[in-house]
Amino acid sequence: MKAALFTALMAIAGAAVAEGQGILDLSGDWSHLVVVNLGTSGNRDPRGSEPSIPYLPEARARMMAEVPATGGDGQFERNTDPYIHYCEPLGLVRMFGYPGKVRFVQTPEAVYMLDENGPLFRVVWLNAKHPDDPDPQYLGHSIGWYEGGNTLVVDTIGTNGRTWLDQAAHTFTEQAHFVERFTRIDATTLSYEFTIDDPGSYSRPWGLKRNFRKSDTGFLRYQWVCLVRDTYEHYEKVGKQGTV
Repeated sequence: MKAALFTALMAIAGAAVAEGQGILDLSGDWSHLVVVNLGTSGNRDPRGSEPSIPYLPEARARMMAEVPATGGDGQFERNTDPYIHYCEPLGLVRMFGYPGKVRFVQTPEAVYMLDENGPLFRVVWLNAKHPDDPDPQYLGHSIGWYEGGNTLVVDTIGTNGRTWLDQAAHTFTEQAHFVERFTRIDATTLSYEFTIDDPGSYSRPWGLKRNFRKSDTGFLRYQWVCLVRDTYEHYEKVGKQGTV
């Protein structure tokens, strides 16, 4: 009961902030769809040869040393996915490549992103700046600002480089700098665009743009939580039989 009341009050506060300052209104629940490989169209290009990803040789080698659980060369029985094996957070970009919904809670000091997967939450500090030497974290340190009345820009540094960008095992280093743009297109469409600049992995910045859709099925309908025990029970009962 207390949790429901808190969520309702935060939503009211966020709407008041948006209305009072003439900024983007992100209220509602937004569905994000499955993305296996960020570098492919229709997930058809082989890993390591995606034309849209400007690999440095060491980044390609690092990625190819990982074994995804799905995709064209996926091997569930041999996968090295840190999310599957250790329930480590999905991390930036990948958290929006799993089926589920995200809710934005807007306040004067920060925008909170609450996600069904995990459940995870992110804090985007408004009217703030990055620390000079941030401690590396799974989701890094994020600051944000509103642009043009319809866009939230999120700037993130200080990630620990331990997560994958997608299910295909694209990796990055602690040098990575992310810029994400959430743009309200219409009542039911939210454009999501990210750019990663990581001189430790890629020769130039690159990214992707796709849309989220407004959902009316309710938030935290599934309340997914990753559990190592459940993951290995699933493999013993289902996965192993499918790979022998």
